Amino acid sequence: MKISANLFFTLVTIIASTQSFVSCKQADRFVEISGKRQHIFEIGNGSPTLVFVTGLGDDLSTYNEIQKELSTIARTLSYDRAGLGKSEMINEDRSIDNMVTELHELLIKEKINGPYILIGHSLGGFVIRLYQHRFPKQVAGLFMIDPSCVGFFNLMKSVRDSTEQQKLDSLIFMQSANAQEAAENELRLFFSRDQELMTGIAMPSTIPVTILTSARFGDDEIKGGLKKVDKEMWISEHKKMIENSPRARHVITEKSGHYIHADEPMLVISEIKKMISQLKSN
Repeated sequence: MKISANLFFTLVTIIASTQSFVSCKQADRFVEISGKRQHIFEIGNGSPTLVFVTGLGDDLSTYNEIQKELSTIARTLSYDRAGLGKSEMINEDRSIDNMVTELHELLIKEKINGPYILIGHSLGGFVIRLYQHRFPKQVAGLFMIDPSCVGFFNLMKSVRDSTEQQKLDSLIFMQSANAQEAAENELRLFFSRDQELMTGIAMPSTIPVTILTSARFGDDEIKGGLKKVDKEMWISEHKKMIENSPRARHVITEKSGHYIHADEPMLVISEIKKMISQLKSN
């Protein structure tokens, strides 16, 4: 089949225009989910795509340093969950199942294709595990930064007397009272619906999984009255999470508090690069 010169140049123009449109897409932009503007930040090229999921109440800026560094080798996306940062509130419960649904819709709308390495801090660990459970074919790896553990609050209460238990309950109440609305809503469901949703969801055994665990208390944790035994149980629970995952890696650091990506960004970057290399070599 012969293509005329005019048709050939028309096709070249269309392709060039499409490529120009894609390259000119703003890194810092908004996408509409459930009729509300949601803030995202996308930079870099390469596969697998790195998707950053924040902890409870945090906006995407918490990942600025490591996202910038990793964007030199991979396509990366961070985002503000509904009601946090620059994102508008969505009229749905702030449960992790809704967070997963919203993230999935965001990725589809923005044509940010997998395979993904999902990176989640704290509550974000629940979100990425549930995402992988619901969409296993899209996820190449899970990377968790001091992730939440199912039932850990009750575990801490089990080693305290009644007075200390009340102090723990008061600490959670104070955190909720001082939080902005969206963070308070996330916290409200964390100890009920979210825990129920995560119960029975096993860690994947066929993809790489990394858990980074903090072995040091942060200032807020110390002020909150946390004990050495709490940290010992925290490390133990993280070990249990991956005991049936043959491709799992557990890294414990005594140099960081709960925000390992802020205290030791180069450690996080190095470990994510190891997962990328592992996936590419396979």
